[in-house]
Amino acid sequence: MDLANLETRFRAIARAVVANAQWPPGTNEVVKSAGIGEVTARFGGRLPAEVAGFFSVIGEVSLPDLWNGYFIGPLGWSADLYRDSSPREVRGHGEVVVVASNGGGTLYAIPNTGEVLALPPGGIDDGVYTGPAREVAESFGEFLERLTLAATSGERDPFDPYKS
Repeated sequence: MDLANLETRFRAIARAVVANAQWPPGTNEVVKSAGIGEVTARFGGRLPAEVAGFFSVIGEVSLPDLWNGYFIGPLGWSADLYRDSSPREVRGHGEVVVVASNGGGTLYAIPNTGEVLALPPGGIDDGVYTGPAREVAESFGEFLERLTLAATSGERDPFDPYKS
C-alpha cells in the first residue's frame, strides 16, 4: 500500500468536494498521524498490520461531502468502539476492528482474516454485530484504493451497503 500516494489522493478528493459543493461544505480534510503507540495498546495486539501502517501515517480522513460521507478513523475512535464492544465481533466473522464509517451509519470493519466488511445499521447483542455483514474488499488496502479511484473518477460509492 503506497501511503504517500493515498494521502495525496485523499487530499485532492477533499479539495475537489469542497470546490464542487452545492451548499456550505463540511470539514473535508486529511489529518496527519500524531503517533499510534498508545492507541494500538488498547487493541491488545489485535490490530492488523495494514491498519496500523495506515494510521501511523494518516491519522484521519474526513470527507462528509463525498457521496453520503466517508470517515476513516481516527484510530482512537476505533479503539473506543472496540473497548465498548460497539461492535467488537461480527457474527460469522469473529473479532473485528472498525476502521471507517459513512454518513448513513454503515461501519466498515476488518476481522482477523483481513477482508473489509460493510456493517449497515443493525443490532449489536453483547458486543456482537448481528446484522447483515457483507464483504466489500479483500483487504484494507483494496478498500482504500477502490474508494479513492471511485471518488477521483466521479463514480458512485463503491461500497454502498444498499446496492445489490
